[in-house]
Amino acid sequence: MATIEVVVDKQLATWANMAGSDEGEAFGDVDAMDRSVHVFGAFTGGSITIEGSHDGLIWATLHDPQGNALVFLAAGIEQVLEASKHIRPVAAGVASVTVILFRV
Repeated sequence: MATIEVVVDKQLATWANMAGSDEGEAFGDVDAMDRSVHVFGAFTGGSITIEGSHDGLIWATLHDPQGNALVFLAAGIEQVLEASKHIRPVAAGVASVTVILFRV
């Protein structure tokens, strides 16, 4: 398991080439009111879960506006319902997946 560095460019935060059981570096997202995540790449039967935390230590799965857990089994874009101080993606068995967070 590796920690994948987040690269921030204006309104985008990107975790590139996540694989296996990688965890994304925690991103402090306190200024954004609206957020969405775009997940794409080679899932090969694995998943990407989007997690949030207020202390950066204890993490919980975030949800879309319909209350569905943000667990991606294939490429997609979803809005993030909860506002958390920190956000990160966590991989489980993927080959090479990129996650981009858009925040406004």
